[in-house]
Amino acid sequence: MDTPLALPDGFSARPCVTADIDAVWQMVAACEQADAGEVGIEREDIESEWARPSFDAATDTIGLFEDGSGMPVAQGELTYSTRADACVHPDWRARGLGTWLIDWTERHARERGAERIGQTVVDTATDAIELFERRGYTPLWTSWILRIEFADGPPPAPTVPPGFAVRDFRPGVDDAAVAGVIDRAFLEWSDREPESTEDWAAKTVNRPGFEPWHLPVLVATGGEIVGAAFLIDSDGFRDGWVQQLAVAREHRGLGCGRALLEEAFGRFYSRGRRQCELNTDSRTGALGLYEHVGMSVRLSYTHRALRFNSNA
Repeated sequence: MDTPLALPDGFSARPCVTADIDAVWQMVAACEQADAGEVGIEREDIESEWARPSFDAATDTIGLFEDGSGMPVAQGELTYSTRADACVHPDWRARGLGTWLIDWTERHARERGAERIGQTVVDTATDAIELFERRGYTPLWTSWILRIEFADGPPPAPTVPPGFAVRDFRPGVDDAAVAGVIDRAFLEWSDREPESTEDWAAKTVNRPGFEPWHLPVLVATGGEIVGAAFLIDSDGFRDGWVQQLAVAREHRGLGCGRALLEEAFGRFYSRGRRQCELNTDSRTGALGLYEHVGMSVRLSYTHRALRFNSNA
């Protein structure tokens, strides 16, 4: 393999540890503010991602530190075998740190036998986009953040199709069934990797602050779980956030997805949230559903990937 890029003078690199979570969160928040004009990440996002049993910070992360300082100025990680996340604090850009991080993610992905590596970047981050394009990354899919506001009153009550009902998640009882429904639905995406119940739980029901109302589940006659929505409600944000929404394939086209979405809107509204957001992408085909219930796109992202030469 090629010789790794030398780290720019004045910086050192090491894997991240749990004690770095606060500093990494603050750094990523600064990147989001600079690139997207707002902050969406929460500390709990990083904590729960790093708590996945399949994730090992010692091998899956790297932090770049200015010599003499204990604060990270850049950070990268392989969240899954074909997906990386990396960012450089706005105050330390244009010094070669971003190029070094991309080189690190590519090498680690190759070492694990991945056929490609990709990153999702907000479409307003022109400098990052140009860097990825120079390195041969090409667009694979588009992602959108959508929002709906309830300034004129509460959202309509959900219309649950006949033969179905919505209830709260039962901790310790529903975990495997809900994780399975969500995983099977998401595996329909062309490049999605299977996720264990334990990994799913780390990001949802074991996420700091989780309460059963954050996870409405859709059940069919007989009690089978056929859909679910995972909600995030945080004191630091005005918006409710729908993190996951899934309905089993055999029950789609009946209004189940819309019922879960409207259930989410109602739950957030009853707790004082007057707007709600979620993320979807062009692989899901769900954009039309969200626009039909009154949501509108407010930010767009593109996932770009580099396919490796199998002979490399």
